[in-house]
Parts: sequence; C-alpha cells; structure tokens
Amino acid sequence: MAYWAHIGGFAFGMAVGALLSSNKAGAEEYALEDARKAMAWGEPERAIDIGGRLLQRNPNDPEVHEVLAHAYDELHQPGPALAFYEMAIGNYIRRGRKELAAWCYLVALQNHPRFILPAVSQLLVGNQMALQGNYANAAETLVKNAYAYPLAPEAEISLLRGAQLYVNHLAQPQWALFLLREFRKRYPASEWHSQWAQAWKMAVHLSGAREAALNDSVPARRQSHLCRRRGDRSGRCQATAALPPVRAMKARRRPGSAKPCNRSGSNLSPLRFEGSTRRRSPHGLCDHRSDPASEAPARRRLARH
Repeated sequence: MAYWAHIGGFAFGMAVGALLSSNKAGAEEYALEDARKAMAWGEPERAIDIGGRLLQRNPNDPEVHEVLAHAYDELHQPGPALAFYEMAIGNYIRRGRKELAAWCYLVALQNHPRFILPAVSQLLVGNQMALQGNYANAAETLVKNAYAYPLAPEAEISLLRGAQLYVNHLAQPQWALFLLREFRKRYPASEWHSQWAQAWKMAVHLSGAREAALNDSVPARRQSHLCRRRGDRSGRCQATAALPPVRAMKARRRPGSAKPCNRSGSNLSPLRFEGSTRRRSPHGLCDHRSDPASEAPARRRLARH
C-alpha cells in the first residue's frame, strides 16, 4: 500500500509540475503576443517594457530579442537594436532554427546595410540563404564575411562559396573570376584547391561564352576594331579580318572630288550646324551639288574656256 501511495504521489507531482509549466509558457506566449500588438499599434515603448519583463524569465528567447530589436529601430536607437538583432540571430542558430536566423538578418539589413554578424554566424546564415534558393543575398553575405574578417578561418570557405554562387547560380562569371583570383592570392596552399579549380574552369568557360555572344551582337566593322585592340588570340576575329579598319576609313579626296564634311578629313563625325545646306552622301562625303555657292567656281571656270 505504501508503495502505491508513493507512486501516486510522484505521478500527481509530475502532473502538477507539467500544468504549472504549461501555464507559465502560455503566459509568456500571451505576453509576447501583447508586445507584438504594441508594435503594430505604434507603441514601441510599451513593447520594450513587456519584452524586458519577458527576458527576466527567459533571457535567451530569440523571439523576444527580435521584438525588442524592432522596437528600438522604431525609436531610432541603432545601438540597442543591432545588439538585440545579433542576440536573436545567435539564439535562433543555437536552437536549430536557421531559416528564422536568415530572415532576421535580412530584416536587420533593411535598416542597417552595414550590419554584420560574427564570422561563424555570418557563414551559417549565408549557407542557409543558399539552401533556401536566395542566391543573391547568400553570395553577398558570404563575400562580406570574407572581407570583414580576412584573418578568420571562416573567410576562406566564405570567399570560395561566394564565388561558386556567382558562377553556378547567378551567371556572373566576371565577379566569380575576381573572387577566385583573390582566393588564390590569399590561400595559395588551400585544401580546397580542387573546388577552386572547378569553379575557375567554369567561370572562364562562361566568360568566354558571354564574350562570344557579345561579339556576335556587335556590328562587323566595330568587331574588327575591337579585335585589333584586344588581340585576336581566340580566332573569333578571323571572319572580320578582311574588313577595312575603322581608323583607316577616312575620306580620300581625289582631284575634283567633293570635300570632306569636317576639317580633319574623317567621315566619322561630320560637322552639323544650323543654316547649312550641305547633305551627307552615302560615301560619307558632303554633297555640294545642292549648294549654289559651291557651284559658282565651276561655272566661272567653264566661262573662261
């Protein structure tokens, strides 16, 4: 009988404890909801007061930290706001809620574009954004981590991961090449050399493809000019090698031919001014036939003969 009485007392104590804890959790949830309503009604001071009381009971609640960060932002107090943002993101990460940590970081960036987390948290948030498909913000977050903490161990993987996102998901091979060159300069003996080589090969390939597409859209004469300036090392300019060079396309004046449109003899930028009766011919020369003044010398020569 005593044994069963002991078991019954223990079970009753457990039930009462669970009931009290659930009541406490429910009260905290109601208080947190009141703080959020105060923010929605434009009462950040009241939200801060409720949040302060909640932190006395649970100092590591990330949701309370986030509400307090928003409240201090409303009061234009960036110091406490950034501190609570960082605490909220850190506690979200510790609880395994990385998606909420990434969301909170993006919200903080709206009011504080230069906000940055510690190197470890910044890397985790950037990777979480990439997992969610938010590649642009992920790449920016990782690259910012690499340049804000160049001596941190997380800077190496952040720089490489950012370059991979630019080349694999954002179709920006030029940015990827820039970051990969920086990676090679910083970490010549990196253990991630094989990943670097693969990203470099892909970035070079995409960069060449984009340049070829650009050359296809450039007019032939302009393309020939670009080929001579850059040097034809890839063979893309052979098709336009026979075209006349742009710089050499100047009006060659023959005896008795019309004068060039400008004083320099070039037909690339003809002079235009009000009151002029000159017309540009298809060959880039000025047509004086419609100008009576230009025909007067010829008439005088004919009259002499």
